[in-house]
Formats: sequence, structure tokens, C-alpha cells
Amino acid sequence: MRFRNTFTLLTENFKNVSKVLIYKILVSIVCTALYTLLILPQLNAIFSSQEFLTLLDNVKHLLAEFMPGHNTLDGDGFNALRDTIMNESLPAFGGVIVTM
Repeated sequence: MRFRNTFTLLTENFKNVSKVLIYKILVSIVCTALYTLLILPQLNAIFSSQEFLTLLDNVKHLLAEFMPGHNTLDGDGFNALRDTIMNESLPAFGGVIVTM
């Protein structure tokens, strides 16, 4: 019942529906073009930087410590890795973002 009513409304108001559809398609194309021209190069530079890769590697090691069977660090090693992320990797990555 609901599908039949939806199809009927679509065909009855096709002029209005087509205008809205064309508008949404055009807005999507413009937004995608602006994203590609303005934001994408900066995101590529940020995510390919050495600071981001170091931060990502440290976070992977930290998360691996929570998995069963992968615990290679004792309490002090875990705290040292956490401190490395918070005091070295994260501020370095923040510096990359600020300079962009």
C-alpha cells in the first residue's frame, strides 16, 4: 500500500521531484569539486606525514596490548608507550596539523 502511494505521488509530482533531484545532484557535484580542490591535497599531506605514521604505529602497538595473547609489555612498558604517544607522537602530529 505504501509503495503504491509513493509511486503515485512520484509520478503526479514529477515536475517538483525532478527539480529537487537535479538541485541535489548539482549541489553534490559542486561540493565534491570543492572538496577535491581544497581539502583533499591537505589531507593527503597530513596523512602521509611521518608524524602521523609514527602516531598510528604507536597507537597500533598500544591497542595490540589489549588483545589476548599479544601482551608483550609489562605495566611499566605499557605506561611508557602511553607516555610516548601523549608526550611525543601526539604533539608532533598536532604541529603538522597546525602548520597546514
